[in-house]
Amino acid sequence: MDLFGRKQRKQRIEDLEAQLQQCKEEKQDLERQRDKHKKRFQEAETAKQQAQRELNKAETKIETLQDRLETTDEQTDKTTTQPVSLDEMTHLLETLASMSFPGTDAVTRARTIEDRGEVTLVDPHLIGLRFKTPLPLDPFERRQGTFVLEPLEEQLAARYLVMHVSAGGSGAAIIDDQQLQDHTIVTSDIKADHKKGGYSQKRFENIREQQIDEHIETFIDTTTAIREHGVDQVIITGAPQLRKRISTEITTDAIERGTPVGAIEDTDDLMAAFSGAMQFEHERLDPETIQRILRTD
Repeated sequence: MDLFGRKQRKQRIEDLEAQLQQCKEEKQDLERQRDKHKKRFQEAETAKQQAQRELNKAETKIETLQDRLETTDEQTDKTTTQPVSLDEMTHLLETLASMSFPGTDAVTRARTIEDRGEVTLVDPHLIGLRFKTPLPLDPFERRQGTFVLEPLEEQLAARYLVMHVSAGGSGAAIIDDQQLQDHTIVTSDIKADHKKGGYSQKRFENIREQQIDEHIETFIDTTTAIREHGVDQVIITGAPQLRKRISTEITTDAIERGTPVGAIEDTDDLMAAFSGAMQFEHERLDPETIQRILRTD
């Protein structure tokens, strides 16, 4: 007979101990859940901080890029197209290639207008640029976290045959990745002016035209070997009438370009003709244009 209720108290103690053990286990489960949530929060916070750092770096790079693209006329707010040299274009693409835009869709749009290309680069918060390229482009539009720069890079790095024709001296060059690989120069003795007391003006012009014909024939014959090189594009520069003759006689897929270069005397002149033909231009887009592009599906 349990006069003092010992069995009852013992059972009560066992029940309480079981409840205590259950509470401890529930506490451990809650602590584990808390630790998991804490770890997830820390990981999310770390990812957020990393994204912010990347965004800050992108903003800094864009500020540097925008400084390079500042127009020389600071007294006007009008958007104008500015020429960009090959060296400047190379540096700009290096800067743009290093940028990424977390959480946004940067727009790259390419198209061809007449015989030149146009590439538009737009990010929702930071930048809006339009480049005119010296050569045509295949049209496309892409929205992703980085700009698509390959069409611009390919035109800079391609292999070209440049043929510059002038009555004062002509030349041809293979230029690969902006480096001169091979060249041919054809000098000229064609007289540019008619001297008083000499031939009549008409006879002088006839002789000069004949000399130009002979120079063109010599140029075509002399450049036979260099024209056999495999290239991505043939560019013909020089006097409009003469480059049209060259284009008609030697190839049907050449692109003609005017340059300020006159007679070819050395390789510097050939590289100048190439640079003049490979003229990039840039334009900074106004906010309204940027928003219109972003809204376009």
